[in-house]
Amino acid sequence: MAAAIAFILALVAPTLGHPAPGPVLTDAGYEGAFEAWRHRYHKSYATPGEQEAHFAAFRRNYDAVKTTNDQGHSFTLGLNKFGDIAPEDFARAHGSKLARNTSIWGDLPMLGVHRHLDVTLPDSVDWRKEGAVTGVKNQGQCGACWAFSTTGSIESAWAIASEDKQLLSLSEQQLVDCAPREGCDGGLPEVTYDYLQHGGDGGFPVAMCTEGTYPYQGKQGTCGSTRDSCMVAIMSGGITGFKVATSSEVGYSMETLMSAVAQQPVTASIAGGDQLFQLYSGGVLQDRPGNKCSDSVDHSVLLVGYGREGSLDYWLIKNSWGTDWGESGYARVWKGKPGDPVGECGIRSDSAYPVVDISKAGIQLNLPLGTIFAVILVGIALLFVLGCGCKFACKRRAGGSASRAVRGNTERAMVAPAPIAAQALQAPVDPSVRTGNSRSSRLLEG
Repeated sequence: MAAAIAFILALVAPTLGHPAPGPVLTDAGYEGAFEAWRHRYHKSYATPGEQEAHFAAFRRNYDAVKTTNDQGHSFTLGLNKFGDIAPEDFARAHGSKLARNTSIWGDLPMLGVHRHLDVTLPDSVDWRKEGAVTGVKNQGQCGACWAFSTTGSIESAWAIASEDKQLLSLSEQQLVDCAPREGCDGGLPEVTYDYLQHGGDGGFPVAMCTEGTYPYQGKQGTCGSTRDSCMVAIMSGGITGFKVATSSEVGYSMETLMSAVAQQPVTASIAGGDQLFQLYSGGVLQDRPGNKCSDSVDHSVLLVGYGREGSLDYWLIKNSWGTDWGESGYARVWKGKPGDPVGECGIRSDSAYPVVDISKAGIQLNLPLGTIFAVILVGIALLFVLGCGCKFACKRRAGGSASRAVRGNTERAMVAPAPIAAQALQAPVDPSVRTGNSRSSRLLEG
């Protein structure tokens, strides 16, 4: 009985991400934990060899979760849906394949650098509470984190700028399909801002589609028909540019980034391929001896706030790995120790936010000119048919009324004196009975 209880505790504790120690598992114990995990996440594998490779990765992650949680840090790890992926494989699949460097801005036009004014910043910020953040989304196996952080920043900027706090859900798939040098191999939000400014025909701005009419597919498709017929959420010119908060060229100021986040959510880069971030379950993620988070950033996220828990100041991050990762899709990452140039997990390496023109608001159909003309012609034809039908029906009603009036007069003439009958036959039709007497006919004729 004691052995069975120990096995259950060893199985459940790491899976839930609690810092509860347990006995070292035997081979049979690992296999039982793996089968329970597979059942929970509905995982299956194509071949025995593939299953064996994922089982080996699961064992490594199991040990990492148990060791880390046993140490009692400010955060916990858990065997989440990425529990069967080796850290090095996870970094390749979920990180950006487009390497960061010291000149990420290149020749891209930007509207300037965010400046921290000499004002008192709020102690905490959470843009979710202001209704300025859309729900957590899921990029799947496509390395499109850059698209999700870009749309997230624009969605929030638009909601904050609009008087009615209009929170739009924008299409990541449009960016995956159409933005240059991006797709599922990773990219940079700053390049995407530039595409939205100048990526249209003739270098004109690009309109942004709604997520509902251009849904995410988890793979790169062809830029064309769907974009041209989607429902437009933000018209061309709605994204006027971007401002840099931190980078190697402008510095990594903590106060500047806090000031930017206090103004609006900001795109940022982080070491998303790190095992600590892969298996993060909750709490404030921070370095510990033997558990250092890498500074090599390879993943784009959205900073939606900051705060403090106990003695730890943290950034509030919205990720794009679904709600079954971290704290319902979010993470809290320590701001970093004094003197740390780029912050915990490289979070201050580079960050930026979009500038929007709210006058370009309005939902509209993004249709080719020929389609618009065709719709107009069909509408005119429909109005003509309805108008003719209405006139015909009104004439029939008017003719029927006149016939009944004549028939009634004739019947009365048969019993009336001859002079009266003659007068009845010669009497004019009631002037109120006329063709097109219905209200709709009068409107059409007018």
